[in-house]
Amino acid sequence: MLLKLLGRAVLKLTKWKTPVWPEGISKCICIEAPHTSMWDFFWGKAYFASIGMKTYFLIKKEAFYFPFDAALKALGGLPVDRKNTSFLVEKLTDMLKKKKEFSLVITPEGTRNATKRWKYGFFHIAQKTKLPLVVSYIDYKKKELGIFGVIHLKEDDKPEEVMAQIKKMYTGITAKYPENFTCEV
Repeated sequence: MLLKLLGRAVLKLTKWKTPVWPEGISKCICIEAPHTSMWDFFWGKAYFASIGMKTYFLIKKEAFYFPFDAALKALGGLPVDRKNTSFLVEKLTDMLKKKKEFSLVITPEGTRNATKRWKYGFFHIAQKTKLPLVVSYIDYKKKELGIFGVIHLKEDDKPEEVMAQIKKMYTGITAKYPENFTCEV
């Protein structure tokens, strides 16, 4: 309850516009872009706290060292071995099945640096778990956190086609560092 109040206060005091969370969704894969700054994480966490939703996120295992490891885990951090991701989807699928409420927030760019190639992990996780994809954004120019919509993947959906559809949604969104963000298909 305290985190919920704190999240609401932070967003209200800083005058960020926030979306209404899609009704009936307590388990999902939420993709969030652009991701060009650590501030993206802060504003995203403030939003999810403000609606009372516990979220998890993936972060390189190298970030989990004392004294930061406990804080990262408390915030919902899940360590990822970037050199060995072969069982990541299965591991996350098992974790998702065990929880009543679970929102995994993924930045499809996979880095805060400029990149044209977004990663498909979110697609494979959502397809395997049959969870909806909530497509969200952070627009620094408008000072707005938003949700483009919810995608319910079908078994025969192709990752390239879904990615192209998603990237088009981000046209016109302003990142914290615009030079590090592209949504070119």
